[in-house]
Amino acid sequence: MNHPQLIVNADATILARQIESWSEIIQVSDHITEQAKENNWDDILSLAEERDKKVERFLNNGVCQEILPQISDDLEAIKEQHLAIMTGIKHQQNRVNENESSLEKIKKEIALSLPNKK
Repeated sequence: MNHPQLIVNADATILARQIESWSEIIQVSDHITEQAKENNWDDILSLAEERDKKVERFLNNGVCQEILPQISDDLEAIKEQHLAIMTGIKHQQNRVNENESSLEKIKKEIALSLPNKK
């Protein structure tokens, strides 16, 4: 991703629009965090993709100088969130795989304990 164009001395309307747009991006990130806390992994990747597209569009339109420090801080938090989410998804996948293996083992043990049908 290229560095966004910096908008210097933006009028109040542009600044307000950017603050509102960025707030919507942060709301999606907050929703992702809530879903992760509830181990609701199904929608997280699609929410992250939606958020990432919004971030890209936002940055492609230029960023008002006044909010650039907040945007930078939030982008760092989003990167950290992304890493934590990916770790959570890997752990969840590992648990699923372990459960599948355990169920397969139990199934084999049951099959071996049943009398053979002739």
